[in-house]
Amino acid sequence: MKLDLYLNRTSNVFAENRLLKFVVIVIGIVTLYNTVIIKQALNYQRTILVPPVITKQLEIQGDNASDEYIRQMTQYIIDLALIYTPANAKNRFEELLTFYTPESYPQAKETFLSLLEKIKIAQISNVFYIQKMELDRAGEEVTIMGLRRRFVHDAMNDKSATYILKYRIQDGRFMVVSIAEEKA
Repeated sequence: MKLDLYLNRTSNVFAENRLLKFVVIVIGIVTLYNTVIIKQALNYQRTILVPPVITKQLEIQGDNASDEYIRQMTQYIIDLALIYTPANAKNRFEELLTFYTPESYPQAKETFLSLLEKIKIAQISNVFYIQKMELDRAGEEVTIMGLRRRFVHDAMNDKSATYILKYRIQDGRFMVVSIAEEKA
């Protein structure tokens, strides 16, 4: 870059130096502005999922999710936990355990392994029909009411049951803390 505003060469060099300093400062300010704007944009980022099976829009944003997402995940988790046969129980429970939080995983694994033994020995099949779901976002739990139908060999047993699913959404991932049957 050559500026010939002045007759004196040193004056031209100083003018060029001032211009370059100004350009560097402007580039620095623009870079800082872009950094702030990008950081804000990342904080407002949402993931919108619409798989083929789901008809409603689901939203996950950081450690928060839409009610519909929580309901769909609850239904999926309850299906894995409460609909099984001796032939598929192991696979269903293994998939279910992948949703547990690291703190509750050991106890859940022990519980489901114990249940798996009982299922294989007694040839138990189980079905749960969800009739109602109540979502408590503040307590991070869902109350699921429905009809549990259990088959042991050829005998069928129907029972109304209520389950409490405690969950946590961590980094956009639905995680199960516990599933427990509410005692009547």
